[in-house]
Amino acid sequence: MDLGAYQNIDSLGSILKDNGIVISRLRGLRLMSKEEKVSNEELNEEIKAAQVTYAYGVLTKDFNYNTHPAFIYDDEGNVVDIDLNKVHGKTKKDIRFEWKKIEKAYKVVYNMYNSYVGKNVLYVHARQGGGNRRFYPIDTAHPMYLADIDDPFDDTYCDIYYDLDKAKEAK
Repeated sequence: MDLGAYQNIDSLGSILKDNGIVISRLRGLRLMSKEEKVSNEELNEEIKAAQVTYAYGVLTKDFNYNTHPAFIYDDEGNVVDIDLNKVHGKTKKDIRFEWKKIEKAYKVVYNMYNSYVGKNVLYVHARQGGGNRRFYPIDTAHPMYLADIDDPFDDTYCDIYYDLDKAKEAK
C-alpha cells in the first residue's frame, strides 16, 4: 500500500473521471512531475527489507517460536538481517534463489517508476495486479495508458501509468 499516493486520491481523482479512466480498486495517485527519483540507497533498503521478510517467513515456518540462529537483531529486538552462513542445505539455496528474484523484481518496478519521474504522467496504485487482473482488468487500450507493473511485495497491487499530455491533446 502506497500511503503517500493514498492521500492524493481526493485531490487528484478528478483527473481519472475527466479522462474516462476507470480504476476499479483505486488505492492511490501521484503526479510524477512532482516526484523525486528513488535513489540506489533507498532501493537497496527496500530490497533488503523484502529479502529479510521472505527469509524470516521461511525460517520460522517450522518452529513454534519466532527465532533462528541466523537472525540478526537491532537494539529493539527486530530482525534486521539474516546471516546465511547459519542456514544450510536446500533452505539456504532456496532463500538465495528467492532473494535474487526479489532483487530483480524491485529493480524493474523502481526503474519504471524512476523513468517517469519529472514527466507529465499520472501514477495510479491499484489493487488490480496479479490474480486480480482476471476480475478487475486494466484498460490497456485507453489512449493515455503507458504501462503497468505488479507490486513486487504484494502482486495483488499494481502501478499503472497514464500520459497526461495525451489528455491535453484530446481536448
